[in-house]
Amino acid sequence: MKHLLVPTDFSVYANFAKDLAIKLATRSNGNITLLHTVDVLPSGWEQLSDTDQQATIKIDEKLSVAHERMLATQRDAKELGINLQISFRGGKLWEAIDKLVTSQSIDQIVMGSHGVSGKEEFFIGSNTQKVVRNVNCDVLIIKNKIPSIHFPKVVFATGLDISEQPIFQRFLQMLSLFDTEEVHILTVNTPGFFSQPTVVVQESLKDFANMVSDFKCETHFISDITVDAGVRNFNEKIEADLMAISDEGKNSLIRMFTGSNVEFLVNHAEVPVLVLKK
Repeated sequence: MKHLLVPTDFSVYANFAKDLAIKLATRSNGNITLLHTVDVLPSGWEQLSDTDQQATIKIDEKLSVAHERMLATQRDAKELGINLQISFRGGKLWEAIDKLVTSQSIDQIVMGSHGVSGKEEFFIGSNTQKVVRNVNCDVLIIKNKIPSIHFPKVVFATGLDISEQPIFQRFLQMLSLFDTEEVHILTVNTPGFFSQPTVVVQESLKDFANMVSDFKCETHFISDITVDAGVRNFNEKIEADLMAISDEGKNSLIRMFTGSNVEFLVNHAEVPVLVLKK
């Protein structure tokens, strides 16, 4: 994770995400881009020179206040030896994120699960759903303050599609940053979801477990009314520190979430949720 993107509206939840991103960048020797979006920016903003952008910011009170807050974060990061860049974008949050992911080779988005905005919630609801579903980048969603990067017990929820295995392998490589000790591989059986015999499911779970060499590993095949309920209930039962969900494959669990259930999962989880993309 060499380049992290952190959207911010300066709320307490956005600050939780920013603080964790700084800790991650410190461990991985990575860079951070701090993003703030506003409804409307001057025409041709992205084509303006840095000098012209700075001049515009100085005469716009809201931009000026936001810029000062971002500069303060940049100074704090610099004291820790972290390269943090500032980005202003106009328009919809998820579209601004999508453009930056492409143009700046972002490795992971770290965002708060709540936020504030005058006309709609900023990070919760449709924005979270749009980022998860439309932006091809890993998303780490934070709800609470994380004092330190210490996730000894993690859960990887999977639909057991073979195309998820490279993503699981990449997830395992990330865990060196998280002080992980245990990996729990979880798949959820819901009415009408699994048609394969239990023995086939268990063999598929073993295929994933055989990829784990550096951590204690357990596999779990559980039944519940819905996928999100199964994932949440299991995480609460074992008191996991981090839950990860793959968004790859025809059996992707994310694709089993309908409507606002992605946000429902995040909003009811007391631990960080990592959505893994290709």
